[in-house]
Amino acid sequence: MCGRFTLTVRAEEVRQVLQLEQLPENWQPRYNIAPTQQIAAVLASQPNALTWLRWGLVPGWSRREAQQPLLINARAETLTQKPAFRAAFAQRRCLILADGFYEWQKQSGGRRAQPYWFQRRGGGLFAFAGVWETTGEEMRTAAIVTCPANACVAAVHERMPVMLDFPKAWTWLSVADERTLRDLLVPYPAEDLQAVAVGLRVNDAQHDALDCLMPV
Repeated sequence: MCGRFTLTVRAEEVRQVLQLEQLPENWQPRYNIAPTQQIAAVLASQPNALTWLRWGLVPGWSRREAQQPLLINARAETLTQKPAFRAAFAQRRCLILADGFYEWQKQSGGRRAQPYWFQRRGGGLFAFAGVWETTGEEMRTAAIVTCPANACVAAVHERMPVMLDFPKAWTWLSVADERTLRDLLVPYPAEDLQAVAVGLRVNDAQHDALDCLMPV
C-alpha cells in the first residue's frame, strides 16, 4: 500500500517537467503527505495545469461520504472489477505528483514499525498512477494505484505504489487501450530505487517538516 508520500521538489522543476505556463501558486515542499489532505495532480482534461484533489477516493455513486471507507489505494489487479474504481479507471485517470514515498517495516519484540523513505536514485519528480472521482457535491477525490513490491521495497512491505517517470506518465492519461494501460501497472525497477530508514517523526500525520527525512 501507500499511506504517506513526499513532494519536495522546487516549483520550477514542476513547471518544466509538466510544461506549465505558470508556476503553481503558494507552492511549498511537502515532507509528509497523508490521507484526507490535498494532493497535486494532473488530469487528462487539463494536462497543462495542476489540479488539487483530496486523497481518499469517494465513489461517484456515493452520497454519504462519512459512511464510506477511506479508499486511499486501488489495487492494480482489481481496478476493472471493484465498483469503486471501475468507472474511474476507464474515464478518470490522473497523475499524482511525488518525489518519494514511505513504507513501514514491522519489528520484532513489540518495537514500533520502522519507516523507510523510498525515492528514485538521484531524486527528481515522478508520478503515481491514480484514479479520481467527483461526488454530487463536486468534491474531487483520488486514490493511488498499487502493485506488488519490487525487490527493493519487498524487504519492507509487500506492495508499492505504481511509479511512472515522465514522459511515460502521459501514457496513463492519454491512452484508452486497457492492455496498454495494464502494461504500465508494474513495479518500478528495483535497481533504480533507494531506501533510507528515517525517524519516527513521520508517524505523526500532522507533522510536515524536513526532519521527516532525517536518516536514523
